[in-house]
Amino acid sequence: MRSRPWVASATLLLAACGDGGSGNETGAASSPPPAGSAPGSLATTAGVSANLAVVAGEIPLAVVRPLDFTRVARQSLAPPSFRYASLAAVMSCGASGTRDVSQTTRDVNSPYTDAAMAVTRTVYARCVEFAGPPQDPTGATRELHGVEEFAEAVTPDGTALYVAVGDAQAQQPLERRQRATVGGVGHEEESLALGRADAFVDDRFDVDAQLRLNRTFVVSVDRETVATGSYRLGSDAGPFRLASSNARTAFAIDGEFQFQSGQCNPGPAQVATTRDLEYDPVRNRFVGGLLTFTSAFGTATAEFNADGTVTLMDTQGRTITVDWRARVGPWEGNPCFEP
Repeated sequence: MRSRPWVASATLLLAACGDGGSGNETGAASSPPPAGSAPGSLATTAGVSANLAVVAGEIPLAVVRPLDFTRVARQSLAPPSFRYASLAAVMSCGASGTRDVSQTTRDVNSPYTDAAMAVTRTVYARCVEFAGPPQDPTGATRELHGVEEFAEAVTPDGTALYVAVGDAQAQQPLERRQRATVGGVGHEEESLALGRADAFVDDRFDVDAQLRLNRTFVVSVDRETVATGSYRLGSDAGPFRLASSNARTAFAIDGEFQFQSGQCNPGPAQVATTRDLEYDPVRNRFVGGLLTFTSAFGTATAEFNADGTVTLMDTQGRTITVDWRARVGPWEGNPCFEP
């Protein structure tokens, strides 16, 4: 088995701005940001919040909330370690379109095992399946177009997983569209995703995952765009890493990421877990943990408090404390991704 390069020390609604603008603000928060800093950068507390929304939206939480069809980040790639059973299932194309499924055994260069893996490769051609509840199965649909791969290998220490979306060689992303009507209101998400994730799940269900992913998305409600933009996790230089333990109540994340939209293009940043994040599934809040962000503008932090708030400090030392409900995607609660 290849060495596990990173494991955490303790052991992936719609866009809205409900968490911003309230709370206890301290320091010279009204001061102008440094010259040359872009909206969404770590040079302001609002920018720290935007960066936190991107990385926290990738953390796979135990609670599945309403409008689960909006979780593009969960159903494409991020990270597969908690959804590998559903990712392994090939879509039926029961509504329209076609699929071509093949299987080969090959070394996928997993960081968790040297063993060759049985890789299921599915090529979708405008494949659409119904995804509504039993009482209204046609009330929601999922559509895929492009390539998706999945593999797993059982080792003496646990299970190594591999998921790839899109054709890396051709640089062709996987297209995904999800549509549903909830309470008489139509919701739609479209995304283009290209990348891969590797994960290791041990017999206690502790997880170590590595991602290299690029995604562009559009989220619409009643045919009106409410969130749009793109982001990446990891790079050729190194993966974006995520670990969880204690039945998914403790998390750690580490790596480079970058996001951009019509409003924000702050450039690349790095996140590191200084103290593991503690998640309370009853309150759907992080109640502990400290993340450190670094970029060309300096160092910023996000510290979660026991009452479910988070204290954000920008690169200028200004702080603000706000309520922070756990996100279901990088766009939720992130004004940068508003159209």
